[in-house]
Amino acid sequence: MKNKIVTENLEEGMMADAQLEQVVLGAMLMNAETVDVVYDMLTVNSFSTMAHKAIFEAITTLFKTGDSIDMLTVKRQVQKAGKLELVGGAGYIMALTDRTASSAHIETHCKYLIELAMKREQWQLAYAIKERLTDATADAFDVQDAIAGYLNESLNTSLFSRETSTADLFDRVSTRLVENVKLQGITGVPTGIDELDDITGGFKKGDLTYIGGRASMGKTMFATNLVMNAILRGYKVGFFSIESAGLEIVNRLTALELNRQGEKLSNSQLARSIGFTNETAQKMATRVTQDVKTLYAHSLFIDDRSTITAKEIRAKTRKWIREKGIDIVFVDYLQYITHITGNKSYTKHHEVSDTSRALKSMAKDLDIPVVALAQLSRDADNDGKNGIPPDKKHFKESGDIEQDGDLMLTLYRPEYYKVQDYNGRSSENLLVTAVIKNRDGALGQVMNHFNPAEGLIKNLTSNPF
Repeated sequence: MKNKIVTENLEEGMMADAQLEQVVLGAMLMNAETVDVVYDMLTVNSFSTMAHKAIFEAITTLFKTGDSIDMLTVKRQVQKAGKLELVGGAGYIMALTDRTASSAHIETHCKYLIELAMKREQWQLAYAIKERLTDATADAFDVQDAIAGYLNESLNTSLFSRETSTADLFDRVSTRLVENVKLQGITGVPTGIDELDDITGGFKKGDLTYIGGRASMGKTMFATNLVMNAILRGYKVGFFSIESAGLEIVNRLTALELNRQGEKLSNSQLARSIGFTNETAQKMATRVTQDVKTLYAHSLFIDDRSTITAKEIRAKTRKWIREKGIDIVFVDYLQYITHITGNKSYTKHHEVSDTSRALKSMAKDLDIPVVALAQLSRDADNDGKNGIPPDKKHFKESGDIEQDGDLMLTLYRPEYYKVQDYNGRSSENLLVTAVIKNRDGALGQVMNHFNPAEGLIKNLTSNPF
């Protein structure tokens, strides 16, 4: 009986699915990434039996401490909590994996367990109300007040609600006020571009930033500069490269770093060994392994899967935070994130909206800056030819991008559109970064030197390094 629901007057099994709970727990034991997904969706009260609650608690305890999760570690954790007999012994834990073929439909399973948990909570509420209504001695007005109290309590203490102490928030505001003085206005991960940092204060925890641009504007190279600048300042970076292979990103970063050190190399030259002899190539290779690799290898983590969902990005980001201590995440780029839905009426607009919402939730829930690149519509080219940088309206399949983005930047190279000068400056090697949305500050435009061949973005007035 230990794996049966204990709820008074509840028809056995009506609002629970013990077998499905076994499948979810088994998937968590088999696949570390599944734990990330389930941890985000379920709580201990999502499970109906005391045994399953105890096993879920053991798994999540190991997950939060960064320990490995398998049948043996979970068994030890359950035993440590004094609940091994409650769950049915080690054999029951071992048998959970036999119930699970794969974790392919884990999100669907979790959603159904959430529905069942909500029904159990609603049943308990209905039962409590029924008890008051059938009390012949109770005053009708008192019963009405009691029912209102039950409903309010249910809403405020829902299985899935999270409440933050207002007093704690005031303390955080007070602490932040003092601590930020020494930061001189840069309260997030710096971009390394002086004027841009002055306007934005850097990429802040919990914020979603969009960087939009048309083809050939240098979105990926711009992002690689931001990655380099962050790492040079002691930050660790996670990079989801959906469009380009990881090798290509590292090649770009290597060329940037060598150019920062005084070389004049293009990404293509380095990738194809153009202009190198055997001797000079060997010397350069030594610099790459001894200098560049040492500087970046333990601070940059790349996932270059060409097919990846927002849920998978969230799970991997959580893992990087836990295991690598990353400070910021880049996604290249938004429209390439895979969206899985059974709704045939979904358009690309709907998909991008859902994905954007998921990235914003990830930034907020994991308390990390998320920077996503985005492709702009062809209309941006028409304005570009007239010397006008892209704006919010140019974000392709924009969906809820404008609503979700805390900071929105667009990239514009007037030289590409054969615009001779821009705001009184020569357009040669000029990159305009337009701040078109800034939830915490001003809007504006930042102009930098950008030679597409070398890739380095430099301040026009001073050297960022």
